[in-house]
Amino acid sequence: MPITHSPTPSTLPTKPFTWLQPGTWRNPCIVHVTMVANGRRALFGTLTHNGTNAEVEKTSIGWALIHQQQRMLQFCPEIKILADKVMPDHHHIVLHVTRTMPRSIKEVLRGYMQGCKAEARTLGFTETLYDGPPYYRVLTHKGQLHAMIEYVKANAERAWQRKLHQTSSDCIGRLRSWHWSLRRWATISCWIGPTGSLWRYRAVPVKTRCRAA
Repeated sequence: MPITHSPTPSTLPTKPFTWLQPGTWRNPCIVHVTMVANGRRALFGTLTHNGTNAEVEKTSIGWALIHQQQRMLQFCPEIKILADKVMPDHHHIVLHVTRTMPRSIKEVLRGYMQGCKAEARTLGFTETLYDGPPYYRVLTHKGQLHAMIEYVKANAERAWQRKLHQTSSDCIGRLRSWHWSLRRWATISCWIGPTGSLWRYRAVPVKTRCRAA
């Protein structure tokens, strides 16, 4: 499991974060990074439920992501991981840059992703691992950190609830379609002859009667 740390008020950024400020990506900041698997394929794990909580059973590639996080912390002691979550088709990391780094956070993440790709190749995965560059969301105001961390922690549970809702919606849709088809076409109107022979029959909508010729 990755090492996580909770920042204290004294270690949080005190100046407003400005995207265009020179050296910003090397200075202390907190960044929520999202990296997406190529084609949104479930390369990193499978979403399951243990009866209490939703969880992700990681694939070998999913565990490689965790391993590379540990390596990133070793190479960049200025960084701490506040929260992380590997999902089947993407993964989140909330990073805290505690002091000015010689490299920018983007360079660090680029190296991390290259490490993930290299380890995936050793596992026999030769295709493109990521859909593209990571998405960055930088903490810019007080109270945002808690929301960031809770969002990452609850990611699996939200995905499970969406899955259940989608399954329920699909079932309801099929039942409604079946019910309407039954009502629409199940009514068979016919006239029976004196000998019991069927003179005429056809499927007709409800509330429609078939008259004798």
